[in-house]
Amino acid sequence: MRNPNRPASWIIILILSLWSFSLAQNPPEIGELEQGKPIERELAGGEVHAYSIQLTAGQFLSVVVDQRGIDVVVSLFGPDGKQLIEVDSPSGAKGPEPVSFVATSSGAHQIRVRSLDKAAGPGRYEVKVEALRTATPREKLESQAKELAQVLARRKEQSRRLRERYRFDPHTAKRSHQSVGVLPEGSDVV
Repeated sequence: MRNPNRPASWIIILILSLWSFSLAQNPPEIGELEQGKPIERELAGGEVHAYSIQLTAGQFLSVVVDQRGIDVVVSLFGPDGKQLIEVDSPSGAKGPEPVSFVATSSGAHQIRVRSLDKAAGPGRYEVKVEALRTATPREKLESQAKELAQVLARRKEQSRRLRERYRFDPHTAKRSHQSVGVLPEGSDVV
C-alpha cells in the first residue's frame, strides 16, 4: 500500500534542505563602524550582527555595546578571521559590554554581536566606537594581559572538559582490571 504523504514529505525535506543551504551561503550583512557614529539596532535570539573596522598595528580600539533589553555577547575577530576577544559581562540584558583592544596587525577587523540566548525575544542595542587612536604603553600592556587571560580561560575550560571526560572512577577501574585478570574477583584493591 502506498503512503499518500510520502511525496509531500520528500518535497518538504527538499525545500528545507535548500533553505538551510541558502542560509549557510548568506553570511550576516557587515556594517561599517566609525568613530562618532553610533549604530542602534534590534536583535533577537539566533541572530548575529557584524561590523567591520579598519585598524593599523599599534592602534587602540575601544567599543561599547549598550544592551537595551537583550543580553549580548561581543566578539572581535582579526583580519585573518581568528577570534581575538569575546566579552560577556554579568550585566544581563541592560548595560554596557565594553571591548578594548590594541591591534597587533593591520587590516579589517570584525565585531560580531549576538544574543547569549538563542531563544531570546527581540531587544535593542547600540554599538559605538569610544576611542580609536595610537595605543599608549599602558594600553598595550593591558591588552596583552587581557589576551593572556582569555587564553588561560580557554585552556582552563579545555582542561575541565578533559578531566570530566576522563574522570577516574575506581569502581569502573576495578571492574576493568578484574575483566582482564589483573585483579582477582572480589578484590577490594584498585
